[in-house]
Amino acid sequence: MEAVTVYTDGASRGNPGPSASGYIIVANGKIIADASEQNPDTTNNVAEYTAMIKALEWCSKNIEECKNVSLSVISDSQLVVRQMNKIYKVKSAEIKPLMRRLLDLTRLFGSVKFEHRSREDPMISMVDSKLNQLLDRLESSKPKVR
Repeated sequence: MEAVTVYTDGASRGNPGPSASGYIIVANGKIIADASEQNPDTTNNVAEYTAMIKALEWCSKNIEECKNVSLSVISDSQLVVRQMNKIYKVKSAEIKPLMRRLLDLTRLFGSVKFEHRSREDPMISMVDSKLNQLLDRLESSKPKVR
């Protein structure tokens, strides 16, 4: 079974506020995908779920024979990882459809495991840095209100 590692992060300034989600996908020791994109204003938790969803959608469209793939999804969001590992229940009406979508996507792969790592993990740090750069660019491009 092919092993693929997915590193995800979400960011929100203001919580809710300007938001972005991103991921890096690694297979055979090489980065095969790297994306960061703006979300509508939202919470950090929604941004974290969105990052995982977008990463798994990318994998499902770009990796042949998904059923033969073992995914490790790594995030610095302890809450999301614990919810996906069924340690915590999802109570938020806003999060429930995101979790259902993520669960649907996991069924496309041979196996999927969710793992928490701190922001100090080099790959998580890289995704986090790209999200902050994106949010900084978006913030600086807004017209100043006087």
